[in-house]
Amino acid sequence: MEARDHRQGQLCQRLCPHRSYYCVIVSARKQELFKEFLALRTIYNQRDLDSFFSLPEPHAFYDPDDPHSYSSTVRRQTHESGSTSRRRSPIGPSLIRKEDFKLLGLETAAYAMDQVQPLPLKFAGVVRNLFYPDTAKATAPAPSLCRIYFGKVISEVRREGQPHRFFNSSNFPLDVGRYQKVVDADEAGFYPDVKDIAYGMGEMLGRLHGRAGYDGRDIGWQRFQ
Repeated sequence: MEARDHRQGQLCQRLCPHRSYYCVIVSARKQELFKEFLALRTIYNQRDLDSFFSLPEPHAFYDPDDPHSYSSTVRRQTHESGSTSRRRSPIGPSLIRKEDFKLLGLETAAYAMDQVQPLPLKFAGVVRNLFYPDTAKATAPAPSLCRIYFGKVISEVRREGQPHRFFNSSNFPLDVGRYQKVVDADEAGFYPDVKDIAYGMGEMLGRLHGRAGYDGRDIGWQRFQ
């Protein structure tokens, strides 16, 4: 398990196998954390299982100062709704129980949420070989996530014409050009068409805006093949 600061020191993230626990550092902000958990739960419930993009699932919230604060999502099963979308019906409580929070020894409010899985090693290696500076290819870690920027063009050089010296290996950006280079370089891999990815973005934004009522203009689209 490890911990790291999140959101300007107001939250802390503890990582366990397949789960992240987001905890407030400033206890006065625990109501904000609970509202965030409810918002994430609402957003998650708007998706269909056949949506192009998947979402990490928020599982449960608990405040150790309030024994009645435990709140969890409802696990659901899939069934056909008569339309092209697959809906889910309730089948039972969350897999994360109040006792799980207690076993972590958390002193402040927290909620549990699925982790986004890192990139497969082959995909990450292709990205590193194609786009990392030559001086960093042998020593820098391969990217763990790739953020999709299909609405902009990422320059490979600085204004002076020199290659970029700095990059973010934990959240590496891919525009359409970079994505196509990865597809061409990894002939054995399966890669969705750019149009399908863009359609999936539009569908999810429609669900966030139209159904859930949240502003999705600053969300990140991430590729983990």
